[in-house]
Amino acid sequence: MMLPYSRRWLSFCGGLLAILLVNHAGLEVLHRQLPTNRAQEMLDAPAGDFDVVVLGSSASVEAIDAEELEQQLNVSVRHLGARGTAYPEQHLILDLFLNQNRAKTLLFQVDSWGLSSTSYSHPFHEYFYLPFLDHPIIRRGLREYYGDGVVRRWAWVPMFKYAEFNSEMGTQAILKAWRASKNVRDKPRYVRSKRSLPEALIQRVRQGGMRPERDRDRTRQAYFERIVQLAQQRGMRVVFCVAPVFGARQERAIGADDEVLEFYRQYARERGIAIYEWGASDCDDPTLFADLSHLNAHGAERFTDGLAQCLRMDGRGSATGVAE
Repeated sequence: MMLPYSRRWLSFCGGLLAILLVNHAGLEVLHRQLPTNRAQEMLDAPAGDFDVVVLGSSASVEAIDAEELEQQLNVSVRHLGARGTAYPEQHLILDLFLNQNRAKTLLFQVDSWGLSSTSYSHPFHEYFYLPFLDHPIIRRGLREYYGDGVVRRWAWVPMFKYAEFNSEMGTQAILKAWRASKNVRDKPRYVRSKRSLPEALIQRVRQGGMRPERDRDRTRQAYFERIVQLAQQRGMRVVFCVAPVFGARQERAIGADDEVLEFYRQYARERGIAIYEWGASDCDDPTLFADLSHLNAHGAERFTDGLAQCLRMDGRGSATGVAE
């Protein structure tokens, strides 16, 4: 006997909803077990007490060697640097970390391009955190940045977030991530390049500007300040370090970056925060850079050595400025 049309329609909708719910639940479980997921790594890490915590973008990953800092200063260091992250996501990373850990010093790597809304194509990698919307800090962090309505859709509409971020969170993406995780489990987290800038690129940079003028984004600046405030509220000492940029590129940049760097310096002076940055001689040495915005292994060794001296001086109450 045929069911009435309305009942068949309801049965179809109920079956479709059941399929969506099952797929949604399965993807949630897989993402929560994925070892290379940024949020999962934070949540799974054992709680501890650290002397120094490093926070920043890919520039911190390439420039700051946590193991070298530990050896030189005889301290415990946790590196939270994450590639492609702007200040809003870095704030969430630090908030998650401090929820279950304690630290004495925040070594905050700041970018000359960090206050611009155009500096990253995807400044907040929300798809790393969406499988964990039941975590109060993650839910609050995403709600503050994206708004309550967006987060509610991600949380309550089955498969909505997986459809929106299918290339990052869909079935093919997660299978690819699982295969990749088997290859990175036993490798060092930070593998720095040993190459130097090629002469052809150096000459091309010196012949003309490489960057357009950047805006000053109020949201990015607000999150920068919130990072400092969060650390200080937890009783942490804050130290800034400016990400090195190849000098020829910096000189050719339009004045927006110089204004941002001066903003960081003024902000640090007004609050008694030590700031470490390279002088012109190191920033103009192409043998220290893997590309125009990132140090190579040799550059990271030199930068980390100077940073260790900065932390020693600041620990004795001395102000630290530009390293020549």
